[in-house]
Amino acid sequence: DAQEVDAESVDMVEKLVRQYIDELLGEASAIASIRRCPLDSGCLLYAVRHDRLKFERARRLLEMKEVIRDARKKADEVEDVD
Repeated sequence: DAQEVDAESVDMVEKLVRQYIDELLGEASAIASIRRCPLDSGCLLYAVRHDRLKFERARRLLEMKEVIRDARKKADEVEDVD
């Protein structure tokens, strides 16, 4: 929790995160190819299925995305009525 963050540390963390995302998307893309379907959230969930924490977090984020989408849709409908 330092005031000044070391730029080298930030670069290293960014590199690791990008590498992880690239690997995860590569695995999900391979799953989509095997299933002969477009790359979607189901492919990503399948790719992390063995890591319970990652799977549950991803599933929860997808659920929240739907909740937010539905809330925006309802808000837009209310604005249209006014």
